[in-house]
Amino acid sequence: MNNINTDTDLIERYFSNELDAEEKEVLMSRLASEESLKKRFEQERLLVNAIKIQGAANTLAHLKGIERSLTTVPFRRWIYYAAAASVTLFIATWFFLWPTPKQSEDLFAAYFEPAPNLVEPITRGARDVTERMKAFQAYEAAEFDRSVSLFEEILKDGEDAGVYLLLGNACLTQNKNEQAIESFRQALRLSDEYDIEATWYLSLALLRTEQIKEARRIWEQLSSSESPYAEKARTLLAETE
Repeated sequence: MNNINTDTDLIERYFSNELDAEEKEVLMSRLASEESLKKRFEQERLLVNAIKIQGAANTLAHLKGIERSLTTVPFRRWIYYAAAASVTLFIATWFFLWPTPKQSEDLFAAYFEPAPNLVEPITRGARDVTERMKAFQAYEAAEFDRSVSLFEEILKDGEDAGVYLLLGNACLTQNKNEQAIESFRQALRLSDEYDIEATWYLSLALLRTEQIKEARRIWEQLSSSESPYAEKARTLLAETE
């Protein structure tokens, strides 16, 4: 089975609620970093939505047919309206409760892209590669799982706002959301050098963990600022109303 078929099977199993916790975590992590997979995921979600709605419409049409076959008018009307109300409620519940492209994980996947390493860009060809450099090298190579471990080792020797910023980003790619939130908050506590970036990524981590009110408070601040994230913040405010 090629990669495309494997990914398609993975996505279909997600919407059938057949994935275990580990498989779901892997899928969510990949959605945050693989644009082609994210597009297939959204296409499948829209297809599932359409099938559900069409199924509800077909059910309602079937009920109308039953109504026409009944002979007692008052009774058949009561049956029809009760059933029709149930189907309408199902459709409304579907839109409000079933995950849609505007909900948290999808918005996160749409807006999250790991921050570039502007903290300590790697100089290629350096002769002496320190443990600290290895951490930034791993991050730049998108070896995020490894970079998490290396950044954690660096922080044992002393707190560093820049390291916390990149650690938080790496954690988000691994679905380590609570650790990411703590890392961004530590970056904000230590220095204002990375406060714009740390604030933005903190808001995305809060979004992903369904802490919408707190995330919106941050977007409100960003939207009225000169931040490069102001426009995105305004859009997210509109998307989460």
